[in-house]
Amino acid sequence: MTIMYYLAAPRELPTGTYGLRPRRIQLKDHLRANPAQREQPVVQILLEQDPEGEQWLESYDSELDAAGLTVSGPTRLDELVPMLGQPYVYLLSANGGDFVMEEAWAEPHPLGYACIRKCLTELIRYLEAHVRPDEHFVLYRCTDRGWETPLEPPRQELERGLDLSNYRLGASFGWEERQAIRVTRS
Repeated sequence: MTIMYYLAAPRELPTGTYGLRPRRIQLKDHLRANPAQREQPVVQILLEQDPEGEQWLESYDSELDAAGLTVSGPTRLDELVPMLGQPYVYLLSANGGDFVMEEAWAEPHPLGYACIRKCLTELIRYLEAHVRPDEHFVLYRCTDRGWETPLEPPRQELERGLDLSNYRLGASFGWEERQAIRVTRS
């Protein structure tokens, strides 16, 4: 079982990764700084292909640099289109974080909290860049229980709105199982 996050929209949207701050480094330079990684199976395969370690890698200086948002799709899950009421449905991924944030996590887990906050900030920025005043998007969270079990529709009692015109991300952001969030801009 996997928690899935979706974005349903009335039109096609750009896909990609947002908010990550990679830097390019050659494998040989990475191994000079991290010699223990030479024993990793993936690194050994790369060195078999290029013993000099000349290939370029993406590296991150911190966990926060590796946190962000990926939007992919549109998906081929036809069952989501009527459930969410929009013709284009995209998969959202929180790289290095999540889309649920509790203020109580900030003190005991400051780095994890910062990564989650960055993922949510990138999601809000993406929505602000693409939601027009005359339309609405739908965010949906559900559990994928495998191919043999159909996805469950949103629970109406959990539905809520998010108006980007006056929304500011606070210290917490709740998003429950089977909750649809209608995103608008007034």
